[in-house]
Amino acid sequence: MAEEENDGFGRAASVAPSYAPTGALVVDGAIVDAECAAPGNVVLSGLPGSAYTTVRTHARRSLVVQWDVHAGRLHASARALDAEAGKGLGWPEDFGAAASPSVALALQTLGARAPADDGSGEAMVVVAVTPRARREAAADTATGGGWSVTALALALPMPFRHNGKVDLLAAGEPTIPLGWSMWPTWCDAQVWERPLGAAKVSDWVNERRQVEAQRPETCGETVLCDAQGRAGEGCLTNFFVVHGDRSVQTAPADGTVLDGTMRQLVLQACKDLGLEVREERPDPVAAAVGATSTEKPIVRWVEAFLTSAGRVVQPVQGVILQRDMFPTLPGGGRVEFNSITPVSDAIRTRVYELVAASASPLTA
Repeated sequence: MAEEENDGFGRAASVAPSYAPTGALVVDGAIVDAECAAPGNVVLSGLPGSAYTTVRTHARRSLVVQWDVHAGRLHASARALDAEAGKGLGWPEDFGAAASPSVALALQTLGARAPADDGSGEAMVVVAVTPRARREAAADTATGGGWSVTALALALPMPFRHNGKVDLLAAGEPTIPLGWSMWPTWCDAQVWERPLGAAKVSDWVNERRQVEAQRPETCGETVLCDAQGRAGEGCLTNFFVVHGDRSVQTAPADGTVLDGTMRQLVLQACKDLGLEVREERPDPVAAAVGATSTEKPIVRWVEAFLTSAGRVVQPVQGVILQRDMFPTLPGGGRVEFNSITPVSDAIRTRVYELVAASASPLTA
């Protein structure tokens, strides 16, 4: 990787280092598995009909980022599930108070065997709340009657170094080499929209398997597009593009895509930096006008990035447009980026500052 970093992303940059630690699994305030080998999606697949969120820590796991926002998301997702079911499914009155003990114990258990000086020093916690009706319907429910909280804490890997702050108004080169906090990844684009787009529901883990089955092995995420081919969000992320005029574009949180916590911080960062934001779905076909099976596409997007609690702000190396889903591009097409710009680097720096500012102790 060292040689490829000097020339931009490089062909192999989408392959991140192997890092698959076991997690600490807690259910209803009791340790179920201190060294759980199952990843978050497997745990969620066994909790159908649950509202969930993914929380990031800060200050070497002593603080939790945007806990109140995550509690509000659990509440909103629960209301969406109630509306879909046409009845109240049975939820806690205060999601933050209900989930805090299990989250705190999961982090404490993880810290006992995976100290904060391992990896990045931070962790993320997948938090799922299963309503009473779902628990009563489950054949393997040991205790019935009330809602249940599941928390899986996982250590986060070591990020890349950061280049530091970049002055958006400074003259000089329009791009800077790779050298900051997250491995870049390739994405593919598929025409598919997530049910209950404004909510985080565990059923999506199973629903997205068809999408993931069509994803090329070289890609780390899929950008979900509407019937017109306009980009909405990733399976697990929000999707942003940066244009040549330094404007930033992302799909609006209009109920069809999730208003992710990191998405909110990116929008705040853009406001703080004086960057124009266009909340409308980006068009990957327009970004690859001129692409054929033999010609390199004309890139109208300068760069793109993904956001989530685990990735924070992750660069996109390129987007593959699959030919059967984007027939207007002869032979399919791709949009490829070879470096980052000061725009996303400044956004990333500001987002990390906002992460720190929004972190607080978790009271169990």
